[in-house]
Amino acid sequence: MLSAFASEAEVIQSSGSAVIERGDMRSAYKNALDNAIIGAVRAYYKSNMSGGSKTPDISPEYVKFVKSYKILSRSVSGYTVRIRIAADLDNVALQDAGIFINNPVNTAVFVFDGISSKILSDDEQAVIIDRALTSKNFSTNEQRNFLYGVSDMGSNSQVSKQFKNVYSRYLFKFSFKPSFDNLSDPDNSCELTTTTDILSRDGQSRTLKIETSSLKFNEKQCVSDAMRKAVVATVDYARTNLIQIPEQNKQLNSYKIKAINFKNMVGTNNFISALKQRGFISQYRAVSFSGKEIVFQIESYFTEKELEEKLKTVTSDDMNFTYSTDGEGIILDFSVPEIPVQETESGNDQ
Repeated sequence: MLSAFASEAEVIQSSGSAVIERGDMRSAYKNALDNAIIGAVRAYYKSNMSGGSKTPDISPEYVKFVKSYKILSRSVSGYTVRIRIAADLDNVALQDAGIFINNPVNTAVFVFDGISSKILSDDEQAVIIDRALTSKNFSTNEQRNFLYGVSDMGSNSQVSKQFKNVYSRYLFKFSFKPSFDNLSDPDNSCELTTTTDILSRDGQSRTLKIETSSLKFNEKQCVSDAMRKAVVATVDYARTNLIQIPEQNKQLNSYKIKAINFKNMVGTNNFISALKQRGFISQYRAVSFSGKEIVFQIESYFTEKELEEKLKTVTSDDMNFTYSTDGEGIILDFSVPEIPVQETESGNDQ
């Protein structure tokens, strides 16, 4: 029933690109489209943020604020798919994204060096790092496109230049230094020294160093386990002490919405359900019903006054309403106002 609502919207054009990996055109097309959609949200904030305000880190969860989109063009050049879209954004909801976003993130990309791919492949190392970052609410959505412009992850100039070409706010540079004993001896182990430089887009940087070890009996298992321990500990420390998750000052409020003079019960339930889908209320239940009056107990992260303002942005294709408040909550009156009949003159009497 969400489609029954109309709200203030903003149409923004945006482009997205993605690298074709292993000849997988379908995945590249999807990634390019996702990047274009996220880019539209990012463009909205860039044009609407007041002076001094920072654009929030845009994660894939922000896609829910895109009501619809139209593909304007698509192309393939070399190993890159490019898509341009016109996206219809729910700008009313975007103004309160901090309330609607369930899992706020910080955007990040990463590079690594020091472990031979003969011991542990680059893909396997990347998976270990990616899992550690995403488990602590870092979004690595731009990692594919970031690495496409880096042929040597040990090159500071390449990495720094490419970091400027993506929107991610943080860069993690992992440098691993392993040492091995005779792994055929069960009393011996492998040791790993991990140095991590964490750079932010505003130029700040921190360096962390940790030593880990493992008792696995072959090089691959030993290095993999020691690396996992090091990366998890490093990311956990960064999240706890250096890069806190964006604060969400969300307080759940409980009050009543009374619907009166509605056409039918089904339509009214659909209307309240659509308010929930829209995110204006988080939960609801009918607590009383009589004649043309039904009372819902609702929970919302908006106060009564804030929800009242949100309702000003809502129109329904088949349910007109006015609203007011009393001592118990918001009253929605679905009575259809009568259209005044205008008298017409028939001419002067002869």
